[in-house]
Amino acid sequence: ADSGKIIFMMQCASCHKIFTDGTGPALAGVTSRVNDMNVLRAFIRNPPKLTQENSYFSCLLYRYGSMMTSHE
Repeated sequence: ADSGKIIFMMQCASCHKIFTDGTGPALAGVTSRVNDMNVLRAFIRNPPKLTQENSYFSCLLYRYGSMMTSHE
């Protein structure tokens, strides 16, 4: 858990908050919006590819005006 918190703080927290939108969407409830964890992992690793393939992620691009960077 501690290493996950460190990764979140270093790579995610500048754009994502837990309960409120930031530069990107709030993370609370993400598993209800993206109910397939494999799809969510694939998006985190390669946002451009999944944005082209998945309407939810393409809507995020439209809403926030930017795309998340890849995290492998």
